[in-house]
Amino acid sequence: MNKIIALALIASSAAAIAKPMPPIEIVIRKTLAPYSDPRIVAPDYLHTAPWSTQTRALIKRWENAGKTDEVTPLSGGDWLCQCQDWDNKMFRVTSVNATKGKGGSFIADTRFMVSASEPRRLKYVMIWEDGAWRIDDLIFTDDRQTLKAQLRSEIRDAAK
Repeated sequence: MNKIIALALIASSAAAIAKPMPPIEIVIRKTLAPYSDPRIVAPDYLHTAPWSTQTRALIKRWENAGKTDEVTPLSGGDWLCQCQDWDNKMFRVTSVNATKGKGGSFIADTRFMVSASEPRRLKYVMIWEDGAWRIDDLIFTDDRQTLKAQLRSEIRDAAK
C-alpha cells in the first residue's frame, strides 16, 4: 500500500513539473487576436508573432536587405491576415485544423474572415521550440511561394 501511495506521489509530482504543450489552435488564435482589437491599427506581426528562431533571423535579414519603393509580394500586405485592410469588428478565426507535417512540425490549416464577405485561408507550419509553439513558415494559398522561400527570394533580389 505504501508503495502505491509513493508511486502516485511521484507521478503527480512529475505531472505538475512537466509543462503541457498548449494546443496549436490557441497559439494561432492569440497571434491573430490583434486584428479584432479596435485599439490596434496595425499589428506589429513582424516583431510580435511567435516566429521560430530561423524564421525570425530570416525576417531580420529581409528587413535589412536594402528595400526599394517597389511593391513586392511581401511588402504589399499583411502576411498573417493576407490583406491590406480588415474590419476589426468582423475579423474572426473560423477554424484551425492541425495535422502532422515533416520532421516533427505541424501544419495548421487556418481559415478566418477579414470582413463580413472576405474569407481567407493560410497554413502555418508550426514547430515546438524553446518550450512553445513557433511559426516556422507560412504556406500561402495563392500562387506565391512559402514565406521563407519568398523572403529568401526578396533578399537575393535586393542584393543584385
